[in-house]
Amino acid sequence: MTPIILPLLFSILIASIFTPLMFWFVKKGCGNASALMLTTTSMIMLLSGLIATVGYSFSRLIGSIPEYTKHIEMQIAQLSEYLSPTQMEMLDTYFSAIDMNQVVNFAAGIGASITEGIIIGCLIVVLAIFVLHEILTLPSRYKGEGCPIPQAASRFSILFAQLIDYMVVRTKINLFTGFGTMIGLYIIGIDFAYLWGICAFILAYIPYVGFTISLIPAIILGFMQFGIAGVILVIIILNVVNLLTDVLLFPYIASEDLNLSPFIVFTSVFFWGFIFGPFSSLIAVPITMGIKIFLEQYDETKWIAVSMSGNSKKEKQRIGEIEKR
Repeated sequence: MTPIILPLLFSILIASIFTPLMFWFVKKGCGNASALMLTTTSMIMLLSGLIATVGYSFSRLIGSIPEYTKHIEMQIAQLSEYLSPTQMEMLDTYFSAIDMNQVVNFAAGIGASITEGIIIGCLIVVLAIFVLHEILTLPSRYKGEGCPIPQAASRFSILFAQLIDYMVVRTKINLFTGFGTMIGLYIIGIDFAYLWGICAFILAYIPYVGFTISLIPAIILGFMQFGIAGVILVIIILNVVNLLTDVLLFPYIASEDLNLSPFIVFTSVFFWGFIFGPFSSLIAVPITMGIKIFLEQYDETKWIAVSMSGNSKKEKQRIGEIEKR
């Protein structure tokens, strides 16, 4: 079931990101067909550019592995001045056990996985286009047939509106995270700073955990290029970026606009990652939010939704509107 469910969920996720753009085109006077075509073109161009940049950077990174091997040897030689003979022997044993051919093969395997991911990504984009089409045309189909909007459809529209809110907020913060990471690493001279900025942008969709994972390659390169000083600089810069986004800004916005407590956000990442695999962590919060909004619709389960919420004013207002129905 996972190979079927995950692409569908990701397509809904991507569609939610581009829905505001599609309705912006509609407000500017574009017809439904033109708005959908312009949105689809923008989506394909943006995702294609992102994939091309990552692929090109990754191929250059693989080609630079022999050079980075020499950097490691130089940094180990410099560390020998500060370490005891026993510590140096342990360090030499550790690095000598690393077969660079295996590293290259591992990197090539990642490249093959990326190729497979691109194929799945094309399917997700096609599904996202169909989702955008349904969002744009479904209300007019109800109206054209003189059919009242079902209560279930109304509830789903609330759910999807909250999903769009989440994705807009999360994407804005992730852009800040990505650009902050890229600029900070570029200033101190870390190679492929733009690649690590893109990785930080994508992985930041996994709250609290993703950005930490994106630090690892930059820290390793910091050590290869500048030694311990480079590691310290990378950690300081990226933690400042993380402090301004996930630690300070996002939890506040999540409580006000997303209406999920930080504990629920954090727990959902690990729960859905366990159910559907690590990639589902990217959409863990939207899935959890959908469940919470669904629980709000019924008196018997409303207490669970309130327990999951951030207790914001918007939350109370929305539950009040549901009760009036």
